[in-house]
Amino acid sequence: LFRSVLATTRLQVAAKTMSLDTAVKEKKKKSTTTKRKKKSSSSKTDAKGKKGPEWRRQLDQVIMTVQVHATEASHNFQTNPVYRKRVLTYAAAALVCLVLLAFVGQSPSTGSTGLRVAAAGKGAARTSRRGAVAKSATPGPLGVPKRDRERAEPGFDVSGSDLLSVKRRYGTRAEYEKAQKSARQKLGSREEQCYKEMPVQVRRDSAKFSVYQPRKVFDLPVLQRAHKNLGWVEETDLKKASLALKGVPRVVFRQLKEGKQYYDMVASLGRIGSKKKTQLSTLRNHVRKFKCSFESLHIQPRSYDMNRPTDCQKFFAHEDKGKMWVLKSCKSGEGSKGMGISVIDDLGPTRQEWGTCQENAFNYVAQEYIEQPLLLINRKFDMRAYLFVASTKPYIVYFNPGYIRRSLALYKPTSTEKNDVLTNYHVQMTRNDFTPGDAMWNFPQFIQYLKDQGLCEACGDVEIQLAKISKLVFDAGRSYYKRWSGSFQIVGLDFMMDTFLNVMFIEGNVSPGIGNHGLKWKRELMDDLVTIMYEQTTLIHERPQEYDLRIGERVYGQFNNYWELIVNEHHEKCNKAVKFDPCKELKVEGLAEEEEPDLGSPADDAGAGDDGDADEED
Repeated sequence: LFRSVLATTRLQVAAKTMSLDTAVKEKKKKSTTTKRKKKSSSSKTDAKGKKGPEWRRQLDQVIMTVQVHATEASHNFQTNPVYRKRVLTYAAAALVCLVLLAFVGQSPSTGSTGLRVAAAGKGAARTSRRGAVAKSATPGPLGVPKRDRERAEPGFDVSGSDLLSVKRRYGTRAEYEKAQKSARQKLGSREEQCYKEMPVQVRRDSAKFSVYQPRKVFDLPVLQRAHKNLGWVEETDLKKASLALKGVPRVVFRQLKEGKQYYDMVASLGRIGSKKKTQLSTLRNHVRKFKCSFESLHIQPRSYDMNRPTDCQKFFAHEDKGKMWVLKSCKSGEGSKGMGISVIDDLGPTRQEWGTCQENAFNYVAQEYIEQPLLLINRKFDMRAYLFVASTKPYIVYFNPGYIRRSLALYKPTSTEKNDVLTNYHVQMTRNDFTPGDAMWNFPQFIQYLKDQGLCEACGDVEIQLAKISKLVFDAGRSYYKRWSGSFQIVGLDFMMDTFLNVMFIEGNVSPGIGNHGLKWKRELMDDLVTIMYEQTTLIHERPQEYDLRIGERVYGQFNNYWELIVNEHHEKCNKAVKFDPCKELKVEGLAEEEEPDLGSPADDAGAGDDGDADEED
């Protein structure tokens, strides 16, 4: 029966094809009698005419074939029990296969590479950086689009970034030096000559290096160990000393001879490391020069300067409850060691106490509380990174990721108690169960914890974020710092991370503590950082022709701790590509631009004290 039906169908298709061919021939005969057009248009018309009938014939053949098979299958299904049973069996088997494929497709892939984002809990919705919803099931590193984000596996070239222009992810001095032989980029002759033209800034009167120490100097033992290792001696006469240390009583710049002496302080560096409102306005003013707002970078919890009526009104426009806020005092003597800081979860009492928003009415900065922080063994933490300003003529700046400061209290999402909320060392040491080893981790220990927990694989992107944001923080105050040949300084920068490994800048401090607190690893870290600081400072100021370090390269100390170069103003003049644009490097694509607050005049943001610095130790 099937063969006879198929034969009949073939005859019908052949007859239909013959009739169609006949119609086409007749149509061609009629078209020959018409007037021919130009060759260019006629060729196109002929091509179209040929495609039309051929396409129709093929379509008709397909339709007829389908109709024949459908009619035959329907007839067999109704009249043949064996055929019906076979069809139903095949259909059931196909359905089972589809279900199995769907189940396998939903299971997580075990062969993925690169950084992975850790969700806050099982089944938690994965979000992109700063709370935006991820558009794809496989987001980029740290849950954000992959725009200009570097892969961080060791040995991977990240030369696509202006900031990190050479291979730089190496854990030890030996690995770094081995990689430098093949990874360093060659410069053109003109550019190389430009790099070597750095000026000599300091010419000391005496070949013997001496140090003047005021009556009180923070963490003096750390500095004295470095002085001893370098062969420096103490000097009681300020005018004869090669280096003056910052302390009490305070040495001022007019007491020193520029170009003859060193001073471990950069005037007006407090723009990025002193009063909180000054830091906020400095960052805002800098970023808007690049045609975007500081808030659109999402590298700091939303902050409001309560001295500005516009900021104050926006802050009190929030609901009384539903969010937690950190209030930071900008009064002199407060803002460090946990002083002048409070956490609130209800704006009602604060609204009633402060009243209406007026100019300079409230000397506070209000900052949104990070309600989904990354936890270390169920405890909150922050990161203390370091900036080292080695020179101001030109600006040369180094970066180190520092260490981790961990709260000893189990994290309570709704708690407003200082011991639960603040991870500051001076706050934690008041607890009865305080031990320095639990309160502080070194940076390699922190990275190893992230790897062990499966939060990331190489985890180098964490350090990349820290370095980029630190560079932005320094650049923000460039127009305010006072250049002085021989001045240098270390600045502490505090960061936090949320559950999606996004790094958030909290604040800076111009007088960070560099004590070891009885920890071997911290003593080694500080000894390396201070010793390298002195060596690089004297090299840059006195022997610039020997200075051969480029952006992204490191200087290692005795215990494998390092400073990494992130700013060299002289190299920026030689190579414009070295300059850093925060709106290109840090802004996340796909997020709406936030309205920029009224910043007023930059002159409104006077620094703390004559030089914009405050003698704070954190």
